[in-house]
Amino acid sequence: MAKHPSIDSIINNGFDFFRKSLAEFDAEPKFSVIHFFAAVELFLKARLMAEHWSLIISKDPSWDSFERGDFRSVTLDECLDRLTKVARSPVSADDSRRFRQLAKHRNKIVHFHHELDGAKAAQARQAVAAELCSAWRSLFILLTQSWSAVFKPHVAALKQLDQQMRKYREYLQAIYDGQRDSLQQQAQQGQRIQTCPSCGFDADHVDEVVPGLNEHHCSVCNYQTTALETTCPA
Repeated sequence: MAKHPSIDSIINNGFDFFRKSLAEFDAEPKFSVIHFFAAVELFLKARLMAEHWSLIISKDPSWDSFERGDFRSVTLDECLDRLTKVARSPVSADDSRRFRQLAKHRNKIVHFHHELDGAKAAQARQAVAAELCSAWRSLFILLTQSWSAVFKPHVAALKQLDQQMRKYREYLQAIYDGQRDSLQQQAQQGQRIQTCPSCGFDADHVDEVVPGLNEHHCSVCNYQTTALETTCPA
C-alpha cells in the first residue's frame, strides 16, 4: 500500500471541516451539515488514496492533472464502490446507509428547501444531530479499527474530535427526555434496553433474532446494527 504525501493533507482538511461543522451547528446548522459531509467524504477518499492516488479520480486518471488538482473526484457512491471492489476495504451496508442519508441532507440543503429552515426547525435540528452522531460513530470505528493501519498517526486527533462530538448531546438529550417514561415502561414490560454505543443514552432496544444474534436500534440517535454475542472462554 503506497502512501502518497497528499494523504495527510486530505486528512487534515477533513479535520478542519469537522471542527468547522461543530462550531456552526448552533447558529448555522445548514452549513454545519454541508461541512460535516465534506469531512466524511475526505476521510473515505483518504482511505482510497492509501491504496492508489488514481482511485479518487472519477474517470480518466492523469498524474499531471492530479498534481495540478485539475480533476473530478469520485462521488460518495463511487467511493464506496471502489472501497469494496478495488481496495477490498468495504463499508458495511448499515454504515453506507448512514453516509448516504447524510448526503441526502447535504444535497437537499444545497439545491432545495430543508426542514432546518421551516417552522419545525427545532425538531429538524434534533433529527439531524442524531444522524450526524450516528454517521460519526460509523466513521470513527472505520478509521480507528477497520482502517487503523492507514489512520494510526491520527488516532489522538480522532479521539479528541470524538470528545468534541459530545456537543450534539444537548440536542439528543431533548429526544431522550421526551422518551424517558416510555423507555422505562418498555423495560418493565420485558424489552431489553441498554446503553447505546453511539450516543451513550440508555435507549438501545435489543431484540433477539436467534440465540446469540441480536438486532439493536437506538430510539434516540437511530443507530442500528446486528451483533453476535458470545461468552469469552477465558
